[in-house]
Amino acid sequence: MRPSPRVLLCTLLAASAFAGAAVDPVKDGAVLRLQVVTDKSNVDGTGVLVQREDRAAGVVLYVVTSARLFKDPEGGLPPQTQVVRVLLDGSHTLDVARDDIFVCPGVLDVAVLRATVPKTTLVPRPLVYEEPSPGELFQIAGYRPDLTPTKVTERVRFRSTLLVVGDRDASALIGCVGAPAISPRGAFGVVSECPPGRTPTIALFSRARQFIERYVPISRPSSTAQVYSRIVR
Repeated sequence: MRPSPRVLLCTLLAASAFAGAAVDPVKDGAVLRLQVVTDKSNVDGTGVLVQREDRAAGVVLYVVTSARLFKDPEGGLPPQTQVVRVLLDGSHTLDVARDDIFVCPGVLDVAVLRATVPKTTLVPRPLVYEEPSPGELFQIAGYRPDLTPTKVTERVRFRSTLLVVGDRDASALIGCVGAPAISPRGAFGVVSECPPGRTPTIALFSRARQFIERYVPISRPSSTAQVYSRIVR
């Protein structure tokens, strides 16, 4: 069955929302590769820098990622976790101490990492508490296996109060869990599940707002800020 003119128009309007000049969500340095180091293995993940505090003693970075990288089956922080390593570029890493890993309790798959560097040019990606509606487009930003930045375009297949489900396999991204999901309004969540051959699940910032604002010094993040990049589907 051919789509109606109204459906085609809505699709074109949704795609055109990403056509303005914008900051690239990977190239601005906000999307960071992570390694969760344990006594048994290293687990790859992704995170998004959402805030920085410039202080006399250095720059404090706040990275939001998925709690799935840290939780054990009972929902606690596994004792074998030694450190979380943030890969800032091809040659520099930043270790996050265990005491600076904050995991959201319960079923909300969101975690906050905090670390300090002497200086950095990284630009935070503003987060928002408004997720796209069913049928709208969004992007998952991350890295290919060769470590080059990329984005996967998704459409909201399902939305609930806790999560959004996309419509395309995103497991080709290395360390897909924790990768930010970005709509025309900004980063609205992180990937919590990214199994091969299946559609990804996004944990929503809106449900974890109280937790995020407890550990990230963000005053009333905007839900309408136009920070986006072109989507080609």
